[in-house]
Amino acid sequence: VNLLGIPEVIFISINFVSIGLLAIYFLAIYVLVLLNLLRRIRKMTVHDFLYFDKQNEKKMFRSNKKRNIIFIVSVILGITAILLWASRWTMENSGKQETLTYLMISMMMLIISIYGVSATCADMLLSVLLKNKKLKYQKDNLFVTRTFASKARTMSFTFGTLSMLILLSLLCLNFSSINKGVYKASIEMTAPFDVHVFEEKQPFKDFKEYVNVVDEDYTINKAIEFDVYKEPKHQMQNYFDVQFYDYDPVMKLSDYNRLLKLRNMNTVELTEDEYFLVTDSQLLYKVEDNADMQTIQFANNELRLKGIDTKSFWYSMNNTGRFTVIVPDEYVQGLERSEEHLIVDTKEETTAKLKEKIDTELKHLLVVEDEDGTTHNEYYRVSVRGTVIEEQNTMTAIMASICLYIAFILISAVGTILAVQSLSDATKYKYRYQTLRRLGVNDKSLFKTCLLYTSPSPRD
Repeated sequence: VNLLGIPEVIFISINFVSIGLLAIYFLAIYVLVLLNLLRRIRKMTVHDFLYFDKQNEKKMFRSNKKRNIIFIVSVILGITAILLWASRWTMENSGKQETLTYLMISMMMLIISIYGVSATCADMLLSVLLKNKKLKYQKDNLFVTRTFASKARTMSFTFGTLSMLILLSLLCLNFSSINKGVYKASIEMTAPFDVHVFEEKQPFKDFKEYVNVVDEDYTINKAIEFDVYKEPKHQMQNYFDVQFYDYDPVMKLSDYNRLLKLRNMNTVELTEDEYFLVTDSQLLYKVEDNADMQTIQFANNELRLKGIDTKSFWYSMNNTGRFTVIVPDEYVQGLERSEEHLIVDTKEETTAKLKEKIDTELKHLLVVEDEDGTTHNEYYRVSVRGTVIEEQNTMTAIMASICLYIAFILISAVGTILAVQSLSDATKYKYRYQTLRRLGVNDKSLFKTCLLYTSPSPRD
């Protein structure tokens, strides 16, 4: 099957070693369950056997006050877990070491909250129904309520387990959808143009050979060359914590607007005393609402910050990979060029074969040899959108398939629990239904009780 346009076909093979290990795993569980049952049977007395069926009619919470306290504490615990998760799941805190610890604590608190709420809700709901005499004695509600009472008050823990399984299933399905949702955004951040090449070592080489290779198989709509300049005062680097560069990357306004037009984005206008900042959305918190960045000194002039944009940023916009300062064209005069870039827009959609062709035919430009004879591969300087799309297709398909598979397994587990309980009760209470039918209870009422009996209890 082809997944999300992946050209290769994914085959599913059978591994007998895995099947054997799975069989051993289930056999071990079955043996442990049998041993546990034998242990329980040996401890049971004649009295326990005679009144075993009535154990499901005992309340899990004998004290309403205790039940209410557990419910309130569980709700508070769940709200606290959600707030803790929201406070730590931010771009600013994502890189801190303690973030993972806080997230694990919040997840454990949320699980405990789900079990607590599930364990108390059934008993609280039943208590409310039994206090309402009009509702209880209307039609055959008393009969149905009696059946519900024997199950709902004892299935609280299982309700928590089922809630957790369903919650995890929904999370897996949502994560699968989110992963597919960020598919386009990831491509735009990595390769927004059909072909992108950059040079970072002087003297800069000519881009004609790259253009000629692309022109052999594709129709070129437009080819744009632009430069990135060094601003030696590096006033922005202090806010972005860039340790390996002692300059701020600067781009001319005219070059930036040409790239925006190529991506069908709105262009930017700057006056003589304004500058514009382009950065990654994950780093926006470092500079947003920063009063020190409202004005900077540039070429003996004071420039005011007009705005910050994250939509037009991509990782290879410059070699620092964090931000770019956009200034009017006249301000780059006298600045040293740090990088030279080539952008090629093609009429046809590019593929991974173009990247392979460039790497092969232009190897003499992408493999550099030092003075001591050491060679360095610089294939990273060429980016082809078709290659990135195929790689992203593969990753998206893998993540989506894994999450969907986990969701399917969890949903199957929930269905299996309910199905086993339904079959067990159907056999166990068959004589009771026959007696009720002989007493004149209609099939509709029996069907209501059957639905209630399919809900599992811990003792079952």
